[in-house]
Amino acid sequence: MELYDGGIIYKDYYIIADTHFGFEYELIKKGIYLKGISEKVFNELLSLCFNRKIYKIIFLGDFKHEIFFGRKYLKDIISNLKEYFEIYIIKGNHDGRIEEIYNGRIFRKISFGDILLTHGHLNIDIKKYRTIIIGHEHPYIKISDKKFQCYILSRNNKGRKIIILPAFNRYITGINILELENFSSPIFRRNFSFENSEIILRNGYYLNKLKNLL
Repeated sequence: MELYDGGIIYKDYYIIADTHFGFEYELIKKGIYLKGISEKVFNELLSLCFNRKIYKIIFLGDFKHEIFFGRKYLKDIISNLKEYFEIYIIKGNHDGRIEEIYNGRIFRKISFGDILLTHGHLNIDIKKYRTIIIGHEHPYIKISDKKFQCYILSRNNKGRKIIILPAFNRYITGINILELENFSSPIFRRNFSFENSEIILRNGYYLNKLKNLL
């Protein structure tokens, strides 16, 4: 298992979370016209996968941002992805009615032995698993007024490990890891502690234990 630019490479899969394709349509509703966000996310994904010769992608929830805007655009993104990759979509809290744009298999969770992949917004029983990988929180740390997306790695006293992925979409806002009260994942809150968490930046740089940053 390897951390790789916002995601994880496991076997021949690239696991990423929170692409939020179509995010720009929400900005348009607010009067902000910032074009090409989804195209940039798509092209970055292609480049990273082609660089490592990966042709299977697991989207760990929040594949899209909304369903009501850009429906045809989202269908085109899926069609283009399927030209190159096998894709597996785990349903996140932003993926309501995703079945209307994607007719492939959609999962609540995916497991590889004792490894659990799920979005993170649901309270799923983790007793059978040793490693849990989620998204949902979009963690980042703010240093000198700059935001740096990051992974959170935490272990508990039962021998389990959780990895929270940063949002693959670099344009999405998230949760500052120094504002712990904003974290909402029931899996994390009920089974892990911030005291035992380590922070790794999106580029793979090990930053510190979270308790040393507070």
